Order: sequence, then C-alpha cells, then structure tokens
Amino acid sequence: MNVLKYFNSIFLLTYGTLAIAIVFKVFHLPFTEIINSISAFLILGFIILCLFEVNSSDKFTSSEKVMWTSGLIICSVITAIIYAVNGRKKIFRNYRILKR
Repeated sequence: MNVLKYFNSIFLLTYGTLAIAIVFKVFHLPFTEIINSISAFLILGFIILCLFEVNSSDKFTSSEKVMWTSGLIICSVITAIIYAVNGRKKIFRNYRILKR
C-alpha cells in the first residue's frame, strides 16, 4: 500500500499540527477550534493507519498484535508515538541489505 510508504511524513504532519494546535490554544489565538479539529482528524487517521499496519503485518506475533492494538485503542497518542519511533523497526528489520 502506498500510504505506508509515507508513514514518517504522515507522522510528522500529524504531530506538527498537534504542536501548532497546542500553541494556538495556549495563546488564545483565533481559529483555535478549526486547528484543533484538523489535528484531531489527523491523529485519528494516523492511529487507524497504525492499526492497519500492525494487524496486516506478518512480522508480529498474535500477542504483539493484541498488545499494540489494545495500546493504540486505550492510550492512543502515546502508543502511536512509541510505535512510530520504535515498533516499526521490527517490520523493516529483514528488508535491509546485509553487507558482506
């Protein structure tokens, strides 16, 4: 799927928008509600993308899939950050070219 190829860009866009929304909220700037809504939809889409990638991967065992899925549902924002930074390494571990 092409969307999974742009996972890191979507991650940066999502949490960059969240950071901008926090700044707008703290300083009581105009259009805060619109930016918060955009940020919420981006985060929801990113979490759905993470869920899709975890459950469609054959690199994770069934217990790891349950762990990631329940973590993404219960504490989604923190788990999505942890998955993007650390969890995706397991999926791409076998795709690296080994040096001889």
